[in-house]
Amino acid sequence: GKPHVSAVWGVWVDGALYFGGGPDVRWSKNLRAGPQIVVHLEPGDQVVIIEGSAERTADEEDSEVLAVQKAYEKKYGMRHPAPFWRVRPVLAFGWTDFSKDPTRWNF
Repeated sequence: GKPHVSAVWGVWVDGALYFGGGPDVRWSKNLRAGPQIVVHLEPGDQVVIIEGSAERTADEEDSEVLAVQKAYEKKYGMRHPAPFWRVRPVLAFGWTDFSKDPTRWNF
């Protein structure tokens, strides 16, 4: 029930970050209990940090799920099964050289 870091594969579709996770994994249970999330994307020298709330997509294959599966297939060469977690950013930070170009975005 407490926040912790977990590496996951993810894709960006229609202004939201999507990632999979079975309902029984610890971090998935934590998100159901408290959906606030911070996501840090790779690589470490080109930083993007997103803050928002995670919510589950539908279990069945609707147009949103199909678009996410297509993006997974293009990026990773495999189709990830539904459901997914969706994060629409509220706040984001990014930089390629922290001392020169840190940027903050509010959504």
